[in-house]
This record gives sequence, C-alpha cells and structure tokens, in this order.
Amino acid sequence: MLFTIGSRVKLKSTGDIVTVSAILEEGMIEVKLPDGLGHIPVPREAITYPDDYAPDEKSGGARFVSGKALSDPEIAADDLGMQYAILSPWGIQLCFDPVLKLDGSQPDRYRVYLVNDLMQSVIFAAKLLLGRTVSWERVGQLNDHAFFELGDLRYDELNQQAAIDLEVRELRERGTGPRLHQLIRLKPKVFFRQLRTAPLLNRKVHHFIVFPDLQAEVAPKKAKGEDLRKYTKEQIALKGGQQRTDRRYYQGLDLAAKTAFPRELDLHLENLQADGKVVPKGQELSTQLAHFERYLNEAIRLDIDRVIIIHGKGTGVLRKAIAERLKKHPRVKDFKNGFLEKYDHGATEVFLA
Repeated sequence: MLFTIGSRVKLKSTGDIVTVSAILEEGMIEVKLPDGLGHIPVPREAITYPDDYAPDEKSGGARFVSGKALSDPEIAADDLGMQYAILSPWGIQLCFDPVLKLDGSQPDRYRVYLVNDLMQSVIFAAKLLLGRTVSWERVGQLNDHAFFELGDLRYDELNQQAAIDLEVRELRERGTGPRLHQLIRLKPKVFFRQLRTAPLLNRKVHHFIVFPDLQAEVAPKKAKGEDLRKYTKEQIALKGGQQRTDRRYYQGLDLAAKTAFPRELDLHLENLQADGKVVPKGQELSTQLAHFERYLNEAIRLDIDRVIIIHGKGTGVLRKAIAERLKKHPRVKDFKNGFLEKYDHGATEVFLA
C-alpha cells in the first residue's frame, strides 16, 4: 500500500483520521494528529486508507477529531480545545517544534510555525535562509489567534548560518498596515535556550517573539549582531514583563490604573479624532476597530470584568465587526448587543473572564 506525504489516512486501531507528515526508516511513518496534538511515528501496518477497516472497538484507543490536511493554510484557535487563555498576547512569534529521531536521542528536525495570538489578521512572507541560499519561501494569510506551519528546519542546518527572514503586514478592512520586517538569525547557542510553552500550540518549543504588536514604532529593527536571546527578553519587557505560570499569562495589576479605567468606550468618529485631525476617508472602520482592540486588551490586562462598547446603530457594520471579534476572543465569557436601556440598540455589553 502506497502512502505519500500529505495523504489523509486512518489509524486501524481507532478509526481516527490523521495526515502523513513524513516517511521514516524501518517501516515507520510519521503522522500528524489533528487539533494541534503533534506528530507520532506509527508502523506502516497500523494505518490504512480512510475507506478501509472499521475501528477496533476492543483497542480502547484515544479518539481524535479529524483535523485539516497538512497543506491547509491555518487552524483557528477555536479548533484547538485550548487549555489556557491568553490574558495579554505576545504577538507574532516563530516556534520551532522538535521532531525526535526514532531512538529519541536528539531532534531530527524542527517544524517551523508562525503563531499569531493577536486579535488582528496578517499577511506574511517568510524565508528560511542558509547562508545566502533560500531553502524555502512561504507567503500567505494568518488569521487572528491561529498558527501556520511554514516548513522544516533540519537539525544540522542550525550550523549553516540559518536565519528566518520574516515580513508581516496587518490585514485591514481596506488595504494593509505598515510593513514590519525582521531577520532572525538562529545561532545554536541562543536557539537551544529559547524553550517555553507556546501559545495556541500548547507545547514546549524553541520560541521567539518577533513582533509584539503590529505598530511599526513598537517593533524596531535589531542592531547588527544583537544577541537573539537579549532581543526576545527586550520584546517581553515591552509587553510589561509577562511571565508564563501555570499555563496562563499573568501580569501584576496596577490598582490605580484599574480604578481610573473607563468602563465605556465610545467609538463614534468624533471621539476618536486626535488633536482635531479627521479620520481619512476609507479608514473609518479600521480606525474604530483599532481603538476597540486596544481598549479591550487594556481591560483584560487590568482584570476588568465588564465593559460597554458604544458603536451606535447606523448600518450595523461596526456592530457586526465587533461581534465577530468578541466571538473568537478566549477571554470573552459573553456579550449582549441587543437592547440596553441606556443605549437603546447602539452598544454592546461585554463580560470578560
């Protein structure tokens, strides 16, 4: 029976659908489990085509919900059954997920993921450089709270002046945001120290924060020869010094800031015009959503449990756009955008976890 990389196959013991991700030695095949559960090696005789064989009910094997194929562009965070919540996002990140050799002695290669735990979608262009040679290149769209598998980095390629050239732009209602670009040099001494549990992937990987957010001035270019470990620490410091503890992000609360924080945000354009400047034509919705996302992130940071977003009645475009983002946000317990006594139908009440 012939299996190729990318084929959807079935585990004979459980009947679950997985994806062939690599052909290994000694009759073994590596398969990718759905829902971000990683990769496992299995014997060739343990898998078959999806149309063959019923599951072995005596096996008692674990059940996996069928996921997307290897070539699918992204997997939404909603599909992952996440066991933690993102209290304050780390931004656009590069993650290197080790795939061990059969004897478990050391990694054979790393699966390279681009992770986005922001509320904004982006378009990206990424290259793996080995010296002056381009090993692979990927271009695509990465939705909010999602990750994308870029390709593989072999273990021995870390000694070949490996680097990731990454460019991203925020995907807006009309057009794109500013170009953000970094060249991340994968020096082995630094690479092996960057081990932590990654958002969305929910497992330990070699992890680098590249763009903490999508504002050009917050993501300055690295100085030539800057140590990547030092750079990552600085980026974490820009986000307020978050640390991972007990599968959640925590940050010390500023009680004075929490007390002063307004529980309402009015998104009418006349309230968003800084220094009397008029919002450019065609950028009204993206401007309102940017203010909304910054406000919501700050409310989450300060551990606010309820806020009101005033969007007005109008055509309903802004109300629908806000509702779509609230549906996807892991810290939103519930929201109501129906009739509210003080605001009629012009506001949304948001309850945060």
